[in-house]
Amino acid sequence: MYRFLYLLFLFLFSCISQKSIYETKGFISLNNEGIIAIKNLKKNRLVKIINIENKNYVKIITNADYKGSQNRVGNIDFKSLNNLKLSKNFPLVYIEESIENPKFIAKKAKIYEKEKKVASSVSRELISTETISESDKKYIYLEYGPFYNESYAYTLVKNLKKNIRTKKIVIISKKNDNYVFVGPLINLKEFDEYSDKLSKLNGYNIIIK
Repeated sequence: MYRFLYLLFLFLFSCISQKSIYETKGFISLNNEGIIAIKNLKKNRLVKIINIENKNYVKIITNADYKGSQNRVGNIDFKSLNNLKLSKNFPLVYIEESIENPKFIAKKAKIYEKEKKVASSVSRELISTETISESDKKYIYLEYGPFYNESYAYTLVKNLKKNIRTKKIVIISKKNDNYVFVGPLINLKEFDEYSDKLSKLNGYNIIIK
């Protein structure tokens, strides 16, 4: 009986250890200083970063605590994200942390520190991300919802109008659900402006279209 419970515990622990324990979506800041920092995560954490536009992803280990803008979900080195082919204008990503073997993570962190020492002796070139070719102009939209009852959507609109310009707020019905959109926002500067104003109403989904 005890052996069965022990084996059951090991099985459940192994399942839990592979699940994501932190996930977020948003814009990231890019740097060429070797910094890999994710908001709300400490260093030496393994994370998967996904380009929402094309589903490309990379797995990297954080090496610093996040100290950037609250309107960004991370501050990542250019070189680490080259394979993502992120848009320079709208670097929108999905980030998830997964628990893996701690010995493996420690080994990767040790290797990174050695690489970092070698890299510090060489002049670092500015590495830019590949800009996605866009045929049409794209904008940022903040999506709230879905709301099954339309009155809830109008209540939200009423609260939003207390903080932002009314011409930026739209209600759209999709089948039986109602969504409230704030936008279009033309760039990250305007996104930051609206994010600051909506700090108490920040349960939105970011959409690029």
